[in-house]
Amino acid sequence: MKAGEQMEQLMISFVIPSYNEAGNIANVMKAIKDEMVQQQMAYEVLFVDDGSTDGTMIEIRDIQYMHPEAEYVSFTRNF
Repeated sequence: MKAGEQMEQLMISFVIPSYNEAGNIANVMKAIKDEMVQQQMAYEVLFVDDGSTDGTMIEIRDIQYMHPEAEYVSFTRNF
């Protein structure tokens, strides 16, 4: 790196498969956020709901509403 150049900050992307994981989504998000804040790293979290039938999508939407770094993809059935 030459003098005066700034190093571009890396972003870590987490892809979290989420099939019938109601009750675990908030804990996963908290663990990721706590570690990334401690490490002072940029991050994003992509939850992939693979046709859950237990309320997983409701929890994922709640997380996405509260955390701008969270996104999701939802499939209509388990592949």
